Amino acid sequence: MFITDSSINSMLETNSKFITENWIAKADVLYKFACMERNPDGNWGKGHAYGIFMNYGKQSYRNLSKFLDQNGSGNQLDTIKPARGFFEIESGFMLKEEFRLSGGMGMMHYNLNRDGVYNNATQPYFIMTAGISPRLNSFLEMDFNLSWLLINSKLYPRANVNLIILLKCKR
Repeated sequence: MFITDSSINSMLETNSKFITENWIAKADVLYKFACMERNPDGNWGKGHAYGIFMNYGKQSYRNLSKFLDQNGSGNQLDTIKPARGFFEIESGFMLKEEFRLSGGMGMMHYNLNRDGVYNNATQPYFIMTAGISPRLNSFLEMDFNLSWLLINSKLYPRANVNLIILLKCKR
């Protein structure tokens, strides 16, 4: 669930397709490069890591309208067709595998009505993220991220919480 404008109001939705129009799939790939020593009990300690962070999902048009200011342009979001997806990719660091600093780019895809003509449209944007990922146990952690999206020279805050299943590669 994304909170797009730092108000709890954005989580409320009256559309019956809310669940199918608002979802995200997340994949993070990390490579540990520092602080790789074993604890006294023989387990590997948390180290610094370089990561690629990817998000793919869909968001409702109500959510999109907060990002896309199209007043006076003759363009309107087409809310009749189903929502289209977005993709984000960031690169950055995880310090002690808990504190995330990353940045990258994203692309929103949506349907647009330009003076009665329906088209597919895209909106590129930049994204910067800072977050914390406390480990719950050896295969489960929580992500608490605060992102800033730079769309058409405007900065939008976004917060998200994810429950993550860890898949590890052994040496």
